Amino acid sequence: MLHSYQGRRASKYSIHLRFSETHLYLIRLCINGSRHHNLDGTVVGVNDLHVYKHHEDTGDIESYAYSLDATPFSDIQGLSEALDKFMEYTINH
Repeated sequence: MLHSYQGRRASKYSIHLRFSETHLYLIRLCINGSRHHNLDGTVVGVNDLHVYKHHEDTGDIESYAYSLDATPFSDIQGLSEALDKFMEYTINH
């Protein structure tokens, strides 16, 4: 299931893919959200890409946020362009 959310400010939005039956996330792009603290101690700014790993044996869910600097999302200009790039990125990865 593809879902996008735009905050009160047009510059704040989130796009994610998740399983429709379980609602478990696969990947999420956040623009102008809040800083994310990864379990390894790294901190990512307000624009990041979250990749989720599901451990079936324990039921645990790991999320790791990556800076957008080295991604196709580093220079996006709004929600419409982000949606296009998000679709292209998830199809190709």
